[in-house]
Amino acid sequence: VVVFALFSGLIVALLGAAGYLFLTADLRGTVAAQLSALGDLCETSLEKWVDEQARTVGSLARLPAVQKMASSLLPDPTGEGAWAPARSEMADFFSVIAEGHAEFREICLLAPTGGLVVLSTTRASEGQYRVTDSAFVMGRTGLHVQSVHPSPVSLLPTLTISAPVFNAAGVPAGVLAVDLNLDSMDRLVKVGTGLGPGEESYLVDRFHVFV
Repeated sequence: VVVFALFSGLIVALLGAAGYLFLTADLRGTVAAQLSALGDLCETSLEKWVDEQARTVGSLARLPAVQKMASSLLPDPTGEGAWAPARSEMADFFSVIAEGHAEFREICLLAPTGGLVVLSTTRASEGQYRVTDSAFVMGRTGLHVQSVHPSPVSLLPTLTISAPVFNAAGVPAGVLAVDLNLDSMDRLVKVGTGLGPGEESYLVDRFHVFV
């Protein structure tokens, strides 16, 4: 009787352990599938948002008014003398654009050589050199999206989109760089679709640094 009881107990224990492991693996698989679907949804939403902002920045850089003002301003980045009206006109234009686009945190015009910030909606940025920033290096030849990084002025996380500005003759007249406000990205990441009670979602970069 004792041997039978021990043998029966062992069988029940093994069956229980096997059932527990099976259910645990099944639950983990279900959760992983839900998280994968949520990640895909978030990725699609983020890409769509970034693409929309990139198209806006590209269109802004191609505006004849921007090309004309940049061509007038770049010969004298300080905006002194005969170039003062061009600087004032472009500063006012940038301010209007920034007010009309909640996604734009800062708009800058960089000199085509040296990466000098000639004009910015954030005056503290003016006079800085962004010669090593990918937004400047890659933005001289085409539309570029620099990954999330700390703003050199506010130190807040930002995503920079840049595009070349050409004059009427097709000669580079500068680089337009726009730092984005990441509130919309924050809302997309925190949407919570498919998450249960106590679950959270957050975004990290490829080095696992919290964004």
